[in-house]
Amino acid sequence: MKARRFSVSGLDETGMIDAFRKSIRNYDGINSIKVDIIGESVTVDYDDKLYTHNDIRKMVNDIGLVVTDSVEAASSHWLIP
Repeated sequence: MKARRFSVSGLDETGMIDAFRKSIRNYDGINSIKVDIIGESVTVDYDDKLYTHNDIRKMVNDIGLVVTDSVEAASSHWLIP
């Protein structure tokens, strides 16, 4: 398991957050997500045997958020709301 924090733009729209949460649920191996509106970031805990960080980055970009940077994050046990 691996977690990665993505700095993003486009989180100012509530609909975008809901779309991201709904979209990410469709992928096996996505364990949890954390959305930080104030910090403009999304942290995704995922199975690194199924996905690379570039795969996750593409998922984030595909729903309309723009990834500006990403860093490895401490893995945790968040729940997908």
